[in-house]
Amino acid sequence: MSAYTEEAAAKFYLQRAFAFYESARKLMSQSQRCEPAVLLTYEAMLDAAKALLLADRINADGCDAVLLALANAAQQAKLSEETHSLVQEAAQIHLKIHRRSLFTLRPQEADALIRNARSFLREVRDRLERKFGLIEGL
Repeated sequence: MSAYTEEAAAKFYLQRAFAFYESARKLMSQSQRCEPAVLLTYEAMLDAAKALLLADRINADGCDAVLLALANAAQQAKLSEETHSLVQEAAQIHLKIHRRSLFTLRPQEADALIRNARSFLREVRDRLERKFGLIEGL
């Protein structure tokens, strides 16, 4: 992938991540069930993570590959401690999704996840803006 293509793809995934995040936030405020909002938040975190990886010229397709690439980056100390803990949180959600046990999440946990996701998205946006310049619409 060329540098321009990586930049465009990273920006696209970050914009999509913010759209997923906003949908999750609205859904959480309108519904008693937190599972749909958690799934949207998880997608937002994955898209933001993919944007972060693309900015570092790491192409990872699929949730397993993205989480593995992030774990490797965290191991190599390329990520902040906060991002590392968010990666662990995303991995736990990933396991719950695949074990079909999202229903065990309490609304307070879902709210915390959505707040944490917002921090992660902001961190990714800041890193991409440092690397590529201002990102339109964010």
